[in-house]
Amino acid sequence: MTRQLISGTINPYIVTPTSYCICVPAGSCPNPLPTPPNDGSGQIDIRIVNTGSAPATTPTPFTCNYGLSVCCQAGTYQCGHSYPPPPNSLPASTGQASFGEYPWQVALLTAGEVYLGSGALISAQHVLTVAHKVANLPITSYKVRIGEWDAASTNEPIPAQDVMVANVFIHPNYNKDNLQNDVALLKLATPVSLTSKSTVGTICLPTTSFVGQRCYVAGW
Repeated sequence: MTRQLISGTINPYIVTPTSYCICVPAGSCPNPLPTPPNDGSGQIDIRIVNTGSAPATTPTPFTCNYGLSVCCQAGTYQCGHSYPPPPNSLPASTGQASFGEYPWQVALLTAGEVYLGSGALISAQHVLTVAHKVANLPITSYKVRIGEWDAASTNEPIPAQDVMVANVFIHPNYNKDNLQNDVALLKLATPVSLTSKSTVGTICLPTTSFVGQRCYVAGW
């Protein structure tokens, strides 16, 4: 899996106090995580690694500064968080995401194991993807692979999960000619466990406009 940084400004992550998470530079989720403190200390990384145009802010408890990502202990599920790679996972090459860094990233595959496209897990049973990939396909002709990392290998510490699609919802104003409203929602045939796999998680849906903010794009 590869990743790319899109420049702009970024809002800080908010980490709730119900799980053990730390703030780290993107792609550097350590394994194992440091021993969780019992007094709340050490959970905030006060470094500001982004020297661009994003305004500096004073970190508050359970908030990550600009340019940092949230890394959580496996099993402490929250949306939008990376997990440390298992001890026996291969190191990521330059420009590649580490194992478990984008746990919401899914692959759409045809019945013949041909890559169709990608999507993002937004709930235990729903995947957000683009309409032009699935609008004219019967739902029995493709599946969703969750927890995939190296698409060219099956030798991974935690096997990927394949789930069939129960229903597809195309944006009512989707225009196939100019790809406006190119959005589709896939309902999975069975819900995905969000606690037993350290490489499976959901992405958080934005609550406000994200125009001009920094984001990461990941895919195969």
